[in-house]
Amino acid sequence: MGITTFSQFRNAMRSPEFYLRTLRDIEPDPASVTTRKYFAECSALRGSHPVLIYAPTALQSMEYIERAEVALRRAGGALGKLEIIRDELISGGARPSYADLIIEPIVEGTLLREAIHTFSYDHLMRGLEELRERLRRHDTSHNHLYIGNITIDRNYIWHPFRSYYTTEGYGGDEATLYHLASLIEEYALRDSVAGDYRFHEPLSAYRTHSEDSVTRYELREYRRRFASSRGVGFEDEKGRVVISDEFLSATDFSEDRAIVTTRDHKMGIIDRNGYVIIAPIYDHLEFSLEDGVTVARSGDITTRFDYFGDIIKEQF
Repeated sequence: MGITTFSQFRNAMRSPEFYLRTLRDIEPDPASVTTRKYFAECSALRGSHPVLIYAPTALQSMEYIERAEVALRRAGGALGKLEIIRDELISGGARPSYADLIIEPIVEGTLLREAIHTFSYDHLMRGLEELRERLRRHDTSHNHLYIGNITIDRNYIWHPFRSYYTTEGYGGDEATLYHLASLIEEYALRDSVAGDYRFHEPLSAYRTHSEDSVTRYELREYRRRFASSRGVGFEDEKGRVVISDEFLSATDFSEDRAIVTTRDHKMGIIDRNGYVIIAPIYDHLEFSLEDGVTVARSGDITTRFDYFGDIIKEQF
């Protein structure tokens, strides 16, 4: 097993001709390089087909990949595919080392993140139930389902990706599938208005600005930060407010996360739909793109969180 660092992977995606041993049909998008808990990743084209390229950045990384590859192969491709390419990435230095790469094909379609606001309720619910049945039929759990990890094709079939946490055995996705169903219930278009692409009422989270003194910032990850006389919030690319201007300050979104500060000067992290990942109760907070770890401090207590907001360690 070969692992690498985020910076080495980023260099390889910028200059694949120098750092990849055999892959010659890959066109990476260097601007998309990012890091998650156990992997660095990059969007790319392989031939004319979209893929994600992963590089293991921790000792546990390939354990997850190999377990997932077995489960996906057992499902016969019905839940995706991972291709492991051994010793593909060349790490520089006087004595070069080699790291494994993983290629995952992505089915072209609409991300659930966008579809949840533009597809009909019935189409989305049928797609969710079909995915649930497919997981049950193949006795498999994806274990990493969320709205940024699923594309929906023209037949409204759901295709999960970032499948490196997939395991044999059904049941690991029940809580997440229930959460997705609740999002569809809240945000999806009812069939009576779906053809007009209007948002159903009531949907109080979506409104437009009524004041002229709003300052808008650059669009990042389908969210634009804005500041009004009330505070800081976020709107979508069409100018609809999706996270109300209730914060004293906020960062732009990166990796589906923004650090927010409440009016009582407490810090936390939210996702693009305003759901709390780390509660805003800390005096100071830093999120690392390198390893996905958040370090939060409150008084004499320092708490480390993983990418999903679970506590790794708490020190007094």
